[in-house]
Amino acid sequence: MRLIILSIVSSFILAANAHASLIGDTIEINWQNPSIGQFFSTDSVVVGAGAEVTCPDGGINLCDGFGQSAVSFDISASSISIEFIDVFFSEFGQDSYNGFIFDDLDWVGMIGEIVDVELVTNVQGLDLADVGFGSNFVSVDFGSNSGTVGSFTNGSFVTLNLITRHIVPEPSMLGLMGLSLIGMAALIRRKRS
Repeated sequence: MRLIILSIVSSFILAANAHASLIGDTIEINWQNPSIGQFFSTDSVVVGAGAEVTCPDGGINLCDGFGQSAVSFDISASSISIEFIDVFFSEFGQDSYNGFIFDDLDWVGMIGEIVDVELVTNVQGLDLADVGFGSNFVSVDFGSNSGTVGSFTNGSFVTLNLITRHIVPEPSMLGLMGLSLIGMAALIRRKRS
C-alpha cells in the first residue's frame, strides 16, 4: 500500500515541478555583419542569474566589436535583453543584415519551441519587422533593412520576450498513470500471496 501511495504522490510532485527555462542552457550569441564577414563574432554563454555578458570587459569576442561602449546582454528564463549603457557609436552600419542571432535556445526542464516574440524597446525605428525567430533561435537586425533604425543613446534597450509552446503531461494522463501503478501494485501483491 505504501508503494501505491508513494508512486501516486511522486507522479504529482514531478508534474507540479515541471517547468521550462533557459536558465542553465548554453546558448550561442552571434553578431552577423556582412561588411566585416559572415559572423563578426560567435560566443557561447551559460544562462544564469544576472547579465551573461557585460562589455567592454566581458572577456568574449562579442565585446571587441563595441570598443569602449558599455553594453550588456541578459538572458532570463524566457526573455533576452540588450542594454546600451554607455555608447560611443550612434548607429549600427547600414548593411543588409547587421545584428544579433541568439541560437541553440534549448529549454531546460521540458521540450519546447519559440512560437512568437514580443519586442519591447526604446530604440526609435526598431520594430517587429526587424525581429526573426525559429523554433530554437531569435534574431534582431539593427542594419535598417526594414526601415530607418534610430540612433543609439545611453539607456537604449531591446527586450525580446519569447512566447513558447511546451509539451506538458495532461492531468488525465497522470490519473491514468496512477491507476496503472495501482493495478501493477495489486498484481504484484496478489502474486506474493
